[in-house]
Amino acid sequence: MSYVIGEPCIDVMDRSCMEECPVDAIYPGERMMYINPTECIGCGSCALTCPTQAIKPVQKLPDRWKPFREAAADLFAGLGDTPGGSNMAERVPDSPLVDQRVRAGS
Repeated sequence: MSYVIGEPCIDVMDRSCMEECPVDAIYPGERMMYINPTECIGCGSCALTCPTQAIKPVQKLPDRWKPFREAAADLFAGLGDTPGGSNMAERVPDSPLVDQRVRAGS
């Protein structure tokens, strides 16, 4: 996985990263966006457009974001083949990691 979306994305759901991804590797969940690690080509376009700076390369992940890398890998491993984020009929299920986080404004 070249890039990971971390905690600042929770409850924001800005899709500018999804629109910039040239390989459609970003998928919306219920509370945040996720990068499919097998589809990401590591170009960094998503990170440049993220308004919350929630996207970092794996090599520069802060320690507190490292669980988000595993959460995304587990999520997509459980989904099997995916058609690209913009082609999904439904949102992907949020990781239990995200479900544990307090909702913004709560």
